[in-house]
Amino acid sequence: MSARLQALQRRFARDVAGAPAGSRLGIYRRNAELVRARALGLVFPTGRRVVGEECFERVALRYVRETPCRVGSLDHEGRGFHAQWAELVEATPGFEELGYLPDLARLERARHDASIAPEDAKFDWSSLEDADPDRQGEWVFLPAASLRVVRTEWDLLALFDVPAPERTGALWVRRVGDEVTQGAATPGMARLLERVIDHATLGALAEAGLDADIEGAIARGFITGVRLPGGAAS
Repeated sequence: MSARLQALQRRFARDVAGAPAGSRLGIYRRNAELVRARALGLVFPTGRRVVGEECFERVALRYVRETPCRVGSLDHEGRGFHAQWAELVEATPGFEELGYLPDLARLERARHDASIAPEDAKFDWSSLEDADPDRQGEWVFLPAASLRVVRTEWDLLALFDVPAPERTGALWVRRVGDEVTQGAATPGMARLLERVIDHATLGALAEAGLDADIEGAIARGFITGVRLPGGAAS
């Protein structure tokens, strides 16, 4: 794409975004807002079902008007949508019982991100055969590409017909094949997965007392690789 064409596209996007509602360009702006709002409905289908189509569209349109689209893909819409729900719950009488909506938005955003993440690999134990045991503390375990952790005190799994024996304060999300799944994470597992997502070394995990859950995380597909000192990830 030429620089001239890119400049023209950016100018048109700015003109559409700032066009008065009654102008010709305002029609394009309205259509663009509706497309983004409908995209939000696809990312947050459970939230849309809970509050109803009319309420969801009103909240979604407010969000897209206040939040400029800075990426070219609708897959990345709604990363701050949970804050819109938090404002709605706080400002709307009778919505107190829907206080879980912001966390639900985080969970649905995580589910969508998992659905478009690269395919997860399986952990290759043979990659550790030639590893230097004296440098285990430098190992960095790699999370599944689709893995997400969502902190919440609400029983959100009930909205997805997933039994949860008790609230643990955190949920894991990952994709298995074409299906996105989620479940309750124990406090220790949640802390481990968050540190693995942040690329903590094995030494740091051991120091935090989290290394005991590593084998279980590998068995459940949460950890899919390891980066050894001085080597590529495997």
